[in-house]
Amino acid sequence: MSSIASIKVSPAFKQMAIRAIFAIVAFIIIYVLLILFAMGLVVACALAGLAIVSAKVAFYTILAGLGLLSGGLIVLIFLFKFIFKKHKTDYSHLLEIREADQPELFALIKEVVNKVQTSFPHKVYLSADVNAAVFYNSNFWSMFLPVKKNLQIGVGLMNAVTVTEFKAILGHEFGHFSQRTMKVGSYVYNVNQIIYNMLYDNTGYDNFIRRWADLHAIIAIFVMGAVKVMVAIQWILKKAYNLLNISYMSLSREMEFHADEVAAHVAGPSALSSSLLRLNLADYSLNEVLGYYNQRCKEGIIPRNIFPQHQYALHYLAKESQIPNKNGLPEVSLDHINFYNRSKINIRDQWASHPTVQERISALNKLNIDDPQHDSSLAITLLKSSEDIATKLTDILFKSEDYAKGSKYIDSETFIEDFNKEKEQYTYDAVYSGYYDNKKAFLISVHEEFKPEYLEINKEQFFSPEKIDLVYSYNGIIADLDTLKSLYNEQHDIKTFDYDGVKYKIQDCQKLMDVLEKEKFELEDKLFHNDQLIYNYCFAGALQLGRQDEYVSLYKLFLEQDKKLIQHQELYVKILNESSFIHYSLPFEIIGENINKLKALEPLLKGSILLILEEEVYRPFLTRDIKDDLQKYVEKDHIYFHVNEYDEAALTLFFAALSGFFEVQSKTYYQIKRNFLDLQAGFLK
Repeated sequence: MSSIASIKVSPAFKQMAIRAIFAIVAFIIIYVLLILFAMGLVVACALAGLAIVSAKVAFYTILAGLGLLSGGLIVLIFLFKFIFKKHKTDYSHLLEIREADQPELFALIKEVVNKVQTSFPHKVYLSADVNAAVFYNSNFWSMFLPVKKNLQIGVGLMNAVTVTEFKAILGHEFGHFSQRTMKVGSYVYNVNQIIYNMLYDNTGYDNFIRRWADLHAIIAIFVMGAVKVMVAIQWILKKAYNLLNISYMSLSREMEFHADEVAAHVAGPSALSSSLLRLNLADYSLNEVLGYYNQRCKEGIIPRNIFPQHQYALHYLAKESQIPNKNGLPEVSLDHINFYNRSKINIRDQWASHPTVQERISALNKLNIDDPQHDSSLAITLLKSSEDIATKLTDILFKSEDYAKGSKYIDSETFIEDFNKEKEQYTYDAVYSGYYDNKKAFLISVHEEFKPEYLEINKEQFFSPEKIDLVYSYNGIIADLDTLKSLYNEQHDIKTFDYDGVKYKIQDCQKLMDVLEKEKFELEDKLFHNDQLIYNYCFAGALQLGRQDEYVSLYKLFLEQDKKLIQHQELYVKILNESSFIHYSLPFEIIGENINKLKALEPLLKGSILLILEEEVYRPFLTRDIKDDLQKYVEKDHIYFHVNEYDEAALTLFFAALSGFFEVQSKTYYQIKRNFLDLQAGFLK
């Protein structure tokens, strides 16, 4: 294995590091100028206040002088308050471990630390996540004082990688701190966090200003003036913050490539590549298991040890996607990822902190580094008393109030039985080979007439690999057209993009869209023709069994629900986007403007909910809780923000109704589609 010392910092990394340093210097200059302005404002306000009081000593003039002085001080304190900001790291989801308890794991960490030539972490923690991270507590003073780094290891990660892959992941994490040049990145990160806190973390300060303004109307006048100045300062700082962030994100991407190269020297490029390709599936599998228990939280059903169930879900989902096994784990390939993602647009995202998996693997493949012998043991076997560790982390994972009362444990056998039933319930017949999984319904000719040639159709071609490929190619073009429309119509800083390896300018979007529209219609025509053949063949089969009326009726219902689902999905996403501001701290006037935009969409949502409450087809999925939420929501007009605070009860009901609306529509659509496809599968077989 080649030496870490042989790794050279790339010219791109040096360039991005220099650019980031210049961005920090530029921000500091702007910040110092703002401080000088604020200090001048305080002096001017103090002199003006003193002049008012000197002219006539009275209660109102003293208030005016005090208001003037406080207005200047409010602006100045705003620029300094971040220095005293304390950041508490949430350790509630973590379990600290020590070398005496986990000698084998610590020995591996020491081996990686020595190879990377960095310092051993201050503390080591375990979590349930499919993740690993080196973290530290940062504040203003950490820019000047040494900071001790901690290591967080997800047991969900150890549950889904081999020992060698785990070693590569640790090598990547420690690789961020392996060379002196990398300290620039960590310094930029600190500054970035501080600036963010100063600009956006203002809830406590806003409350303090509000209480001060409430003392008297005269003081409130000057506080309002100070707030206007602060808003102007924030606008300037945000512009500078954006420049700094773009520089930092570019540097961060180069840091990832560097850390990957370190990991390749530690454990080989293949180990890191295979783990990178599998981690999304591993994370999705854990979320599937958590979703299973979230549906049962009101019953208090929880696992004693979630990780064997995570393993089962990982293998189940891999088998479902026809992913082969290697070393007892799913071997996910780039071909598998690319099969489902057919987008040909590549936009250099200047805000992305990480390169794509494809970019990282491409860079790893270019390294001239040999792979060592692979230890294919599961990384979780490194843990001593792993059952006890897993049980403790499972308890932490399910310690919320929802599960606190009367918890009932279920064993893995029961979970597997239930999980299989649920998956089978939401999986279409194998005869379709995934053809209908992610496909829209086309408005074909749903006729009730039989022709003899229907019996001569070759059904073997309906769901061939070529037809499945058509579906995903069509979906890729639809996604690319949506992206191009956004690029062409919305304001942004993007000047160029790549499509299928060719560089385009934004003004070329329309020409490219015209080309893609033509390709879309060609694919649509092929899929339409295939769907028509499927319908004709199955109609002939239904006719022979005297079930043609049932078949035609179910097909029409499926087409109708497909159309409704698309409309409801668009409405749901639009409302979700329009309501996202609620989760951020914003000035009151901006909150008011956003509330008005949200209220303008409510008639559409309430109209759709009323249809769901009235139509028989949705009844099976209208649980008592969902029905109550929907009815309470449509019964009256709700005020979500009043004077200076949100109405939490109204917002809770709004989001519950929105979620219930989408859940009922989605489940109804799936059941109708499932009923139709099950019937059709019988005719195909």
